[in-house]
Amino acid sequence: DPRVDYLIQGQHCFINEQNELEWYLANVNDSKLERYVNDLIKGMESGLFTYIAHPEVFVTPFKEWDWFLEKQARKICEAAVKYHIPLEINLGGLRSTNKLIVNLRYPCEEFWKIVSEYNVPVYVGVDAHTPEDFENARYDVAEKIIAQNNLVLLEKIK
Repeated sequence: DPRVDYLIQGQHCFINEQNELEWYLANVNDSKLERYVNDLIKGMESGLFTYIAHPEVFVTPFKEWDWFLEKQARKICEAAVKYHIPLEINLGGLRSTNKLIVNLRYPCEEFWKIVSEYNVPVYVGVDAHTPEDFENARYDVAEKIIAQNNLVLLEKIK
């Protein structure tokens, strides 16, 4: 559609075997986490999306970073390289004004350290739900992540 400038892929849900909408992060387990990553990669393969929103949202239900989360992060990064698709440092997880997302664990420093190993370009996103979210966004956190990991920041949507 010529009225669409670009599409952003942000995985949240899938249709389960009972034909019901199911959230990836509700009652999460290893197979559901792998489904999130595999579905994310299918979206990358499609060529429809300009970049991936909050790619590390999958860490949210987990208290500690471990080898399994690292393995999933590497799969995402390998696909981002293969399909030439940037990843978004999403600041929505830092927003304290929305009770639904106040406890999210992203941006996740461990994830962005891995991204740096793959030299995947990044965008910064606010995930704004209100206009005020732009004013209150923690841009300083994104700047810190970019600087600490020597990430390549894309400043304009291509």
